[in-house]
Amino acid sequence: MSMRDDVNRFLTGYLVWSGKAQGTRDGYLIDISQFMDFMEGKYDGQIETSEVSRQDIEDFLTYLKTCHHLAPASICRKLAALKSFFTYATDHGLTAVNPAGSIRSPRRPQRLPIYLTSGEIDRLAAGAANDTIRAVIWTLYYSGMRVGEVVNLVLGDVDFATNLITIRQAKGGKERVVPLNTKLAAILQAYLEHTRAKVRSCAFFATKSGKISTHYIANCIDRAAKVAGLQKKVSPHTLRHSFATGLYQRGVGLQEIATLLGHASLQTTTIYTHLSPWQLSRAVELL
Repeated sequence: MSMRDDVNRFLTGYLVWSGKAQGTRDGYLIDISQFMDFMEGKYDGQIETSEVSRQDIEDFLTYLKTCHHLAPASICRKLAALKSFFTYATDHGLTAVNPAGSIRSPRRPQRLPIYLTSGEIDRLAAGAANDTIRAVIWTLYYSGMRVGEVVNLVLGDVDFATNLITIRQAKGGKERVVPLNTKLAAILQAYLEHTRAKVRSCAFFATKSGKISTHYIANCIDRAAKVAGLQKKVSPHTLRHSFATGLYQRGVGLQEIATLLGHASLQTTTIYTHLSPWQLSRAVELL
């Protein structure tokens, strides 16, 4: 049986059963398919999972760097997909040895996340093309949700009585509950009363054709940033960074921020500990 058959079972069976999000499965499909294309070109035909060696994977990583000029972060993502598949393959007896198990990921330069100040958020929202996107911008900023989580919200997930948002389709299939900011509550109630399309869809951010898409949101936010004259590259995830950074700068602890963001590891949250020159100046003046 070919590696393509094994990968298909991995993607459509194992990853679904283990609760991986659709976006993760789609990414794995792209990354592992690129590896299989590389291998079939290298050996002039289909290959079996058990035939893949550590050298093959290292050759693929070198190919990505020298021929496609991929950044370390992109190479790390593709290697992670291969590691996940070959762990599955080893556990299910498809190969005797995991060829990716001991390969180290390339070192990635530490980059501080781009974030917006509260004033820049105001300008971004003002530059939105319509009230729906404006409500989405405020939801991303005031809740720290991922754009996919916002898209998958349904009407019953936002409880105005208890001021809580239940995020059911979070990353990794985990559910979490976050407080509903009072400013956001007013924005969302106004959206439901005056803006939301009159459709039977249970999607919170609904359009006449169904729920809003992540691609549409990203494009609209990019255009809003240009209208607002922001010099930063702004994406939906920038608003999540802005939420976390704003909390940290106001004295909220990393553990609380990690819980709100749904981070499995506190280490992930430490990227938000960057401080502004104003904060550093204020710190030394305390002496």
